[in-house]
Amino acid sequence: MKNKFNSNLYKKEITNLIKLSIEKLKIEYPNYEVLTMSITSDFSSGISAVHFDSENFSKKYLQKEEEKYKYYLEKNDIKRAELYKPTDEIRITNPADFELAFYIEISHKSFSLEDFEDEENYEGYAILKEVLKENYDYIIKELKVNSNFELTYNDEEDWYNSIN
Repeated sequence: MKNKFNSNLYKKEITNLIKLSIEKLKIEYPNYEVLTMSITSDFSSGISAVHFDSENFSKKYLQKEEEKYKYYLEKNDIKRAELYKPTDEIRITNPADFELAFYIEISHKSFSLEDFEDEENYEGYAILKEVLKENYDYIIKELKVNSNFELTYNDEEDWYNSIN
């Protein structure tokens, strides 16, 4: 039977994921200053993950992107240059490119893989955002955060949405 999504269990899973990732980060990288923390849920694979990024890593990454942009412009490869065109972002906006991408992952028990293989889980994305808002103060208190800290999540349209 499709769509047996257990929203209460999903909330608990995401809350525990947040707490586990913070505990792990504090042990493994006690001086890590977080610029961006992203929590993503992929309902078609049944996995959620936490990703962390630092200001230093983002700056280096964006600088490399700009260098690639200039390189391809010099080669007159406009199409490829457009892939690296600089923006006014101060951070990486693709969690898969973060310094600590997929830092911790969980497989969900709150739904089965078949539940969302052909459709989006709009309720799940809304709950993800809600849980992040509910845990924002806890996250800020527990992590060493950058003055430009951003907490993000994914939804059915984008892998990067800020709750700030």
